[in-house]
Amino acid sequence: MSPRAACHFNPSRWVPLSAETIARRAAQAAIDHAADDAESKTHGWSDRALEFIKTFAETNRGKQFIAAEVVVASLRTDLPQPNSFEAWGRPLQQAARRKLIKRVGSHSSGVPLWEAA
Repeated sequence: MSPRAACHFNPSRWVPLSAETIARRAAQAAIDHAADDAESKTHGWSDRALEFIKTFAETNRGKQFIAAEVVVASLRTDLPQPNSFEAWGRPLQQAARRKLIKRVGSHSSGVPLWEAA
């Protein structure tokens, strides 16, 4: 864009983001940052974590769980652990998109409650 280009911002059409949207975007940014960090330290970490979730889901078919239970189960394997718990968000989201797990609500603490599909 050249320095003399006209600005086409129309304030009458601007809609502020809700607090919920801002929080959701911030949470996704934290997940992406943590997953990228884990991937930079262990190439292929996200794929390995997704495979672990697939195995976890097959073993726990029909049961409900929170993400922390996946992390605790992963501690008993040789899967390298990321620096941040939030890194698990990306493979959990991928598992949900692949219908390995499904979100069934929220735990009493407000964290997502999943079910192995």
